[in-house]
Amino acid sequence: MITHEAFVAYSLALWATSYILVFEDGPWGLLKKLRSFVGVYYTVATATKASVRQAETMVGKLFNCPICLSVWLCVPMYIVLLYFPWVIYALGGVGLIITLMEFMHSR
Repeated sequence: MITHEAFVAYSLALWATSYILVFEDGPWGLLKKLRSFVGVYYTVATATKASVRQAETMVGKLFNCPICLSVWLCVPMYIVLLYFPWVIYALGGVGLIITLMEFMHSR
């Protein structure tokens, strides 16, 4: 049986992973390149001059929505965490490293 603390930690790791994959560019634009590889592209709206993100493929549509991506990420994440429970710490560390590298790269 999973404890309450583990459930909260797994939920936060899932949210952080889906948020990072959908919204962050990552260091050197790696996550943005991943999104473009799966079919997410950016267009500029002429009236507002704002960047609009659209998706061509089904996988691209998943990478365009953090709610959709988190639903589909929960099954493989559960399987991985079932056999390798220490991965939760690795996911947190990777999220922290990506955020710090992106912050340092933006300066």
